Amino acid sequence: MHFLKIDSLLETIDKNNKLMRNYIGAVSSELAQICRDLGKMDEAIIYGQKAINFWKETTLKENLAFSNFVYGTILTKIHDFIQAKNYLEKAHNFFGNGILSHNSQRLMFGLMAGYIDPETREPNADGSMTADVYAHIGDDKQ
Repeated sequence: MHFLKIDSLLETIDKNNKLMRNYIGAVSSELAQICRDLGKMDEAIIYGQKAINFWKETTLKENLAFSNFVYGTILTKIHDFIQAKNYLEKAHNFFGNGILSHNSQRLMFGLMAGYIDPETREPNADGSMTADVYAHIGDDKQ
């Protein structure tokens, strides 16, 4: 019920206010994670798709990549491994192919996602991302 109220509130945000509009994507992504963690997978899927669709329409591609990551983890939980691999690869390709230009940024994202072994600082041999939950707060400039 609370999720429906939040969703309803998001729909009333002034569409002309760019800063406020970005909250639609950010809150949808957060709600997807919360629903996933609560085991409410149907709702998690809806919010995950909403976040991805929102970020596709913006220039904030790093947020799209993060939403792809979140959605991939949701699909993993429901054992849709083919689609999960698709979304996780989109996120990995964005963050792993030079978009994060600094080695420290790649290392930080890889460690948080469970993609990099903290002892060797190299990617897992099988390419897996082992994090159960990954949360993104702000950016590296803050």
